[in-house]
Amino acid sequence: MEPNQTNSNPAAVVPATITSYRSLVDIRRAAPRFRDLAPAIRRAWLTTQVIYCNALNHQKPEPEMLKVDVAALETALAGSATLADLTQQEIAFAMFHGTMGEYGDYYGLTARTFAGFCREFLKTAVKQSATAEERKAAEPVRGSWVLERMEYHRRQVQAEYDAREEQDELDARLEGWKKQIQLLNDKQQQNTPNDEHQK
Repeated sequence: MEPNQTNSNPAAVVPATITSYRSLVDIRRAAPRFRDLAPAIRRAWLTTQVIYCNALNHQKPEPEMLKVDVAALETALAGSATLADLTQQEIAFAMFHGTMGEYGDYYGLTARTFAGFCREFLKTAVKQSATAEERKAAEPVRGSWVLERMEYHRRQVQAEYDAREEQDELDARLEGWKKQIQLLNDKQQQNTPNDEHQK
């Protein structure tokens, strides 16, 4: 069976779409994480993936064992912060390549084996490169704090300048009032002696 076939099950995620770390970065930008999926969706999807991987090995799990394995696998994936951060494509990729023997020998396709495949996937070059790319993209731009600090100082200086201008304007107005009051006082003093002289 080809890697991009899903054993005629449309719900199975095709694992062959991860071709490079850049394609993985693109997938992770758009796809939800395993932890974000509803429990019913997780179980239904994991069931199709387990059936698919067993079919690759020409095996068909018993219905009861399938339920037990899927429940245990869901718990293992959701219970680990690192594994729960994986997308469906990454989990499908890990399960497929592990089943094909690319992550070493395994003895039976169990929940523990599939979780082990996912852990091995985390160590691959494609995953580590994608993780490094994500971290790099998440880092703040160097020197951005300098620009923020400069902007903060610019605002402070502008506020002080505006306050000073406003104060200068008030001072000028007050000085004008003082001059007018002085003129009125001078005029009154000039008129007062004349009034007394007339009396």
